[in-house]
Amino acid sequence: MLGRVRARINIINYPDVLKSVTSPDWNEEKDIWTERDPLIFYPLLPYFIYQVPNVGELIQVIFVNSDFKYQNQYYVQSNFFSVNSAFNTNNSGGAKFTGTGMQFKAPKNIKNQNGTWPAKSFLKGIYPEPGDNALLGRGSTDVVVKETDVLLRAGKYSATPQSNLETPPNDNRSFIQLSIFDKTKVSENFTKQIVSKPITLPVRHLIEWVILNPENTVDRFTGAIFLYSLKSAVETNTNNIQVSTEIPEVNKFLIYKQDFQALPFQSAVDLINNFIKTCNSKNVLSDGTKIFSDNQNKFPIYFRPGKFTYDLLTDASPATPIQQIMKDNLTLFNNRIKLLPSDETASSDSQFGLIWKKDTVGLPTQTEIKSITSEVFEPKPKTYSVMGGQEIYLLSQDSSIEGKGKINFANSIYGLPLSAFTGEIRAKTSSLVRGEELLELLNLIVRFLLTHTHAYPGLSPVDETEDGAKSKDIQTQMRNAVNKILNSNIRLN
Repeated sequence: MLGRVRARINIINYPDVLKSVTSPDWNEEKDIWTERDPLIFYPLLPYFIYQVPNVGELIQVIFVNSDFKYQNQYYVQSNFFSVNSAFNTNNSGGAKFTGTGMQFKAPKNIKNQNGTWPAKSFLKGIYPEPGDNALLGRGSTDVVVKETDVLLRAGKYSATPQSNLETPPNDNRSFIQLSIFDKTKVSENFTKQIVSKPITLPVRHLIEWVILNPENTVDRFTGAIFLYSLKSAVETNTNNIQVSTEIPEVNKFLIYKQDFQALPFQSAVDLINNFIKTCNSKNVLSDGTKIFSDNQNKFPIYFRPGKFTYDLLTDASPATPIQQIMKDNLTLFNNRIKLLPSDETASSDSQFGLIWKKDTVGLPTQTEIKSITSEVFEPKPKTYSVMGGQEIYLLSQDSSIEGKGKINFANSIYGLPLSAFTGEIRAKTSSLVRGEELLELLNLIVRFLLTHTHAYPGLSPVDETEDGAKSKDIQTQMRNAVNKILNSNIRLN
């Protein structure tokens, strides 16, 4: 129990060492761990820092005088292969970072080359960071002393670690945290802000315009306007539909077509824009044709050039002068087709061809009121103490609950076993009471007592008092008290 170990020195043959013990000769059964044993090493660290290696682990040995081996000889724990193998590292793993360890494969790095943590690492927080002090257990326990915090933890990870695998942290660990922070919160300010967040809607209707003779140079254009009803599909929702989106014929249904012939450029532009504006604000065309039913949700509506027109419009390198004329004319049309005069180019990939509600172009949004809390601090240090665990017990050796008896603390000097928690301790403790929730029930009872009335002398109180307290509310609160007022996982005796 003093931390001594019995160790074989790798560079010295074990039988040769034992042959040096004479008068009488070495007896393996009787002489081991006696004053005759030459392989006993004392810890170099003082007893108050108790650390004994596991059997089979590597240690570094120190001789006070190399001429007198096996006298005044000490050891320190050697290296570990990885922080994940601290629970047990055999001598081969411990030798990895010594002069003889070049032949062993290196462990997986748990941090980046520059010392930062990978974005998705589970290990951050499980092991002490450089600059902090710590006492580490062989398993999932440790004591970490940071600059302003002390952590005492048990069960910090949820599975036995392995040297080259990530070990998930355990949010249900048992811990005590003592902290001091350099400021204290003195107040909170609450404000409300109207914010808009994007939403996704299915596009219900599609307007396409086409120019059939974009090559003409006499300012007389022939074309058509098409109005389609769209079937709901992923490619036609407001996030995905673009001027270039190809919509399968089975997903669009022609509602209306309007042809025009030999119109001047401005007249053709006005005709297309007026059709878009009518679809935006009305359900009936100027000639009396009904294109939308009165109770129909017609939005969102998307407008754009048809495929024939769009292909000519986006021709990257027109091969002939006529093709250049076609592209130039269609570019003029595209720049002028819009719902509102202030709109940008309507049928571009920026989705400005989308009318998601009346008189509104662009991507749809939903407005909501967001509460914003700002905290006000003052530079005044404040300390915090926290105890956490899935079950917490506050026990006194001198206290007991009437009728349950005292808890037996015998044989618990080195820690209470699991059987004590699941058996006697839980049976002899009671749930902790939540104060505010108890006051809420007591207040309701007091209100009822002070303000209740009786219909006639000798009858039970009226169910509702003069200030609105109700007997059924008291009964409901009492039924909920076992869960609302009592915390069965924080217990005391």
